[in-house]
Amino acid sequence: MLIMQSQWLHTIELSNNTMNWTEKYL
Repeated sequence: MLIMQSQWLHTIELSNNTMNWTEKYL
């Protein structure tokens, strides 16, 4: 359970980073 939650949060974090990168460089 903890591992899955960690993966989920990590995925959200990656998504947010990608969005920020896109906003910066588009």
